[in-house]
Amino acid sequence: MAPTIYIPDKEWDRGSKILNLSNVEYSLVNTSQVAEMNTSDWIAFPDEFLNGKYSRTIVSPGRISYNSEVERVGKEIGLNLKNTSKDSLGREFVGNINHSEALKINLLMGNNTPDPKEFLDLLNLLYQGANEKIKVYNFAGKQLGSKLLQFYFDDIVKV
Repeated sequence: MAPTIYIPDKEWDRGSKILNLSNVEYSLVNTSQVAEMNTSDWIAFPDEFLNGKYSRTIVSPGRISYNSEVERVGKEIGLNLKNTSKDSLGREFVGNINHSEALKINLLMGNNTPDPKEFLDLLNLLYQGANEKIKVYNFAGKQLGSKLLQFYFDDIVKV
């Protein structure tokens, strides 16, 4: 799973240096791109769970799925992308890429993959929600069921 989180523009330089994107032509993406994406099903971190640790508050529960923006970014970095796999919920995603390529695609789209601490917090949120220890909502404000949260959790941790 490659969860994407909105990343503020000021974080771009740090991420592009880490991923060695200095030779890639890009246009900086701002909040308007996230607003144009369908984020209603993205998981919203509850304030009490975040405890002021992160500025990012919504996470996509899915992997990178082929669309025109993914195609554009793929061409920029020399990849021919298409949906090649399905997750445990039957959603198609681009499966013929490695972790580094997924990170580059997310970054060039104006998104970010969580750092290890954020990722563990996401797993903790999914686990607690799946075991009904905490209520988890999507960005549209709808509470997510424990079975769906278990699917998300399993999709990340199971082989």
